[in-house]
Amino acid sequence: MVGLAFSVGAPAAAAVVATVAFAALPALPMAAYRLARLPVPSIPTGPDDLKTDTETVDGRSVLRRSERADAFLTALLWTVALLVLGGEFVLALDGRLPAVLLCLVLALLSLLRARPFLGRAQRAPVLLAGSLGLGLAAAATFAAGGAAIRLGVVLGGLVVAAVVSLIYGLTVAGKRISPVWGRLLDIVEILLIISLVPFAVWVCGLYGWIVNLRP
Repeated sequence: MVGLAFSVGAPAAAAVVATVAFAALPALPMAAYRLARLPVPSIPTGPDDLKTDTETVDGRSVLRRSERADAFLTALLWTVALLVLGGEFVLALDGRLPAVLLCLVLALLSLLRARPFLGRAQRAPVLLAGSLGLGLAAAATFAAGGAAIRLGVVLGGLVVAAVVSLIYGLTVAGKRISPVWGRLLDIVEILLIISLVPFAVWVCGLYGWIVNLRP
């Protein structure tokens, strides 16, 4: 629909849709909260407000609405994950370097964005989009490259898997995760988010259009 509306190719449309869908991901918990019509507590601004606070809520109603909010959040996450996954598929199918790189960035960001969600039902769609996105990026690189690139993809994947498994076994398994690792992942996530828009612009071909504007 985006491609038909703005007369752009499928990779450019997929880049725009996936980027916008991913940008909406942080707003989904609050959207689910609003859709479930959970009561918004009033925040006291001083000691007098604490003394005069007589607000009461129906515990059963709040519990029921919280379960509804959980269902709304799961549905919204599946919607966004499917949009991102569809964009990753189109980008990987295109096979060009900017499209494959954007597919890789979307996949890595999906894996990182699964961390704040505690429930298995909420993590599943985000992790699915990330895992399949990595596979699509690897498959696109494997299909478009020569023998050396294909060998590099296979060996690189094995090395990365071995390193991740080693680090997990030595530092994470059976231990409390250090805050340093969480902060490091936050930094990586911020860098990937910053790179998302430039890669999407590259896929859309706007850099060449900007260069051609020069007299």
